[in-house]
Amino acid sequence: MRARIALGALGGAAMVFGVVSLFSVPGRVPLVLLWAGVPLVLHDAVLVPATLALAWLGRRVLPRRAWGPAVVGLVCAATALLLALPPLLSPAAGAVPGLLNRDYRLGLALALAASLLVTALLLVGTRRRDHEKPE
Repeated sequence: MRARIALGALGGAAMVFGVVSLFSVPGRVPLVLLWAGVPLVLHDAVLVPATLALAWLGRRVLPRRAWGPAVVGLVCAATALLLALPPLLSPAAGAVPGLLNRDYRLGLALALAASLLVTALLLVGTRRRDHEKPE
């Protein structure tokens, strides 16, 4: 119980430090609100409706056995895309050579290819399993 209280106190101290640091520089609050708010708005206004539309379309187009693997592939691809977009779209990409020291386009392409391959393997596995079931 003492460890839990100590960890709670440490977390509270870290939050106080963060709030004090946030307000210590003039003009930082609007930037932080923008940095924190834009992803939330994009998530709710773009990502969620797009995911729901793709899921609705997938239920209409894909056979029932493909629903699970398709959802796994969609979630993996969307996660890779969301993680790669900020460095790809960053205006600082050319300004600071050491900041983005990886080829994010290649990484994104490899992640999407891996997601597609795993989805295809899952589909083949479910199809093979369906054919092996005794009737």
